[in-house]
Amino acid sequence: MLGTVFFSIVQNSLSYNYKAGILISLGVVISDIFFIALALGSSSFAKIMESESTYISLLGAFLLLGFGLFQVFKKTPQLSLQLNSQKTFSSSKVLFFMGNGILLNVINPVNFFIWLGISTSLSLTFGYSMTHKVVFFAGAIAAIFTTESLIAVFAFRIKKYISTQNLKRVNQIAGTIFIAFGLYMFGKVFFK
Repeated sequence: MLGTVFFSIVQNSLSYNYKAGILISLGVVISDIFFIALALGSSSFAKIMESESTYISLLGAFLLLGFGLFQVFKKTPQLSLQLNSQKTFSSSKVLFFMGNGILLNVINPVNFFIWLGISTSLSLTFGYSMTHKVVFFAGAIAAIFTTESLIAVFAFRIKKYISTQNLKRVNQIAGTIFIAFGLYMFGKVFFK
């Protein structure tokens, strides 16, 4: 889906290189694996997530607003400075993996409930055993990682056709989308 992770992958692949997008994708699938494990093994965790969803949503909304404001107002790197971009990428690997990958995926509690709903549906509707569910989820995770990695590579390949001004617009669009998702999460909390 065209959510915050998608735009983060595109924006960072354009700003740095496709490896940044792949690190973000890896962070996303690691957090998804965590959610899937919880969905498969714990109905009590689902109750905790549901009871604390207001606080989780508020935290997520603040973080998305922060990410968004940073993207809108940050200085755009010059595309011709490949060496500088490589150094910045090398020093930011943990940030891509943890911040843009894991954190962006975890701050939206809906992600957990989607995996929980899929797990429940596989059991109740299709009669999947635990083994079948594990195989299904492994395939889903592989498909997510492959798709997001291909998005990162494609975004990086079109980089040579994008000017610094266009990259600035991409950053501003990504930031605006983060802000919009943050405001949407605030709205869900306060206007249920």
